[in-house]
Amino acid sequence: MLKASPTVWTGRVLTGLFALFILGASIAPKLAGMPVAAQTLISLGWKADYVLMIGIMELTFLALYLFPRTSLLGAILMTGLLGGAMATQVRVENPRFSHELFAIYLGLFLWGGLWLRDPALRALFPWRRSWALEVRRGLRRLLVFLGRDQALPLHMSDEGAGPGVKGL
Repeated sequence: MLKASPTVWTGRVLTGLFALFILGASIAPKLAGMPVAAQTLISLGWKADYVLMIGIMELTFLALYLFPRTSLLGAILMTGLLGGAMATQVRVENPRFSHELFAIYLGLFLWGGLWLRDPALRALFPWRRSWALEVRRGLRRLLVFLGRDQALPLHMSDEGAGPGVKGL
């Protein structure tokens, strides 16, 4: 058996933290029929009847996410669920950083853990140290193409550009 790299172990830790949090803070109260789960949904404008269904969906998506063969499908489905949760928080005008953006924070753990533990996903979305410079160059090219290159008077040097991004 191959020894896992520190990158993979970091991904496993992030995945474990995400799974434990979702299980303890969201899935368990819903599946156990705890009053706090129904009260929370009611305060957000949902019927209490949806508690069990949402809990089962969360558990199913989490299980798919935790199994390597279905982890990408699980991450996509869980992202959709987190998007719905975020939309609900926005609709009821809850505080932005503590409530509305909480799904984004969870999504970073979800996708960060998967990206770190899945070499195929890392190959599909590689980390580039010079991404900011590449974005800036792309913007400059777009402005030149549109004939508005004077709108970006900043000189961009090739220092630290990395392979394949030299020159404009």
